[in-house]
Amino acid sequence: MGRTALMSSDELREIFINESTLIDPFSAQFRKVFQQKDNPNVICGQVNSKNRMGAYVGWSLFYVEGKQVLVLGNEPTAVDLALANSRCRGLTP
Repeated sequence: MGRTALMSSDELREIFINESTLIDPFSAQFRKVFQQKDNPNVICGQVNSKNRMGAYVGWSLFYVEGKQVLVLGNEPTAVDLALANSRCRGLTP
């Protein structure tokens, strides 16, 4: 599917700390993370992080492209899903 090796979880977490809108990016956990072979600047996968109450909210789809981080959340809009799917072929919940 055009996937290649990825940066470390610590490097990915650093991007989320600096660029995402997560409530607690320091608590971010990642899974199913991959980069597209034809566009290595795009990182895709799932993220889980804590909310204001300190509880994990559940796995959400995400993609990172440059300094743009998009976390789709539990109820992504059709526009966000289309954008994520255009960047991350094979991205599934």
